[in-house]
Amino acid sequence: MNKKRLNEISYMNLLFCILVVFIHVLSESVTRYDHSSFQFYAVAIPQKLFSFVVQGFLFLSGFKIYKFWKTPFKPLTFWIKKTKAIFAPYFLWVLIFYCFFLYKGYLTFNIADLLRRTALGTLISPYYFIVILFQFYLLSPLFVWLTNKINAWILVVFSTIISFASTRFLSTIFEGFKYSDRTFTTYLIYFVLGCIVAKYYGKICEFLIKNKVLVYLLYFVA
Repeated sequence: MNKKRLNEISYMNLLFCILVVFIHVLSESVTRYDHSSFQFYAVAIPQKLFSFVVQGFLFLSGFKIYKFWKTPFKPLTFWIKKTKAIFAPYFLWVLIFYCFFLYKGYLTFNIADLLRRTALGTLISPYYFIVILFQFYLLSPLFVWLTNKINAWILVVFSTIISFASTRFLSTIFEGFKYSDRTFTTYLIYFVLGCIVAKYYGKICEFLIKNKVLVYLLYFVA
């Protein structure tokens, strides 16, 4: 395992966490302000600009799995570690909120409903991210293997096609399917890019430093 700490990755994690809070703080204002008013645009524009954080977190997940995990990759050890660190707390908080909603009378106890809400991340709106993460962690051995064996450009092209098709057509192909926003194929390109950037991190950093003016210009244009 490469144990060298990459401060820039820690800073990105911190930045994304702050932006998530910022997005949720602005949500009520975006909903309630008159959509033709200056106040609406003042909060809606930055909220929209910062809405890349889910994709950013998935990119970092792919990066950290490939960059810092032991070689050879041991799926069972990885899954046990992630279950303890992420999914066990998730299940605990699902139960806590579910009990609270029962107490308030918002829901009626139904074990099938509880399991469905847990699997789909629909009990609390931000929980959908855990559902996405679960799928990627479950499939991480496959993505690590693909990153090692397949040409990076081929992976990028096919991942982009799959993500685009999932975003545009998943709900059409499977009529009535409402959960493309929490299906891993929708975000595949971001996780795969994280793995690829981790594999070629030194070369990519050199390229970004040499072309930083171009990078800044592309960012502002985007």
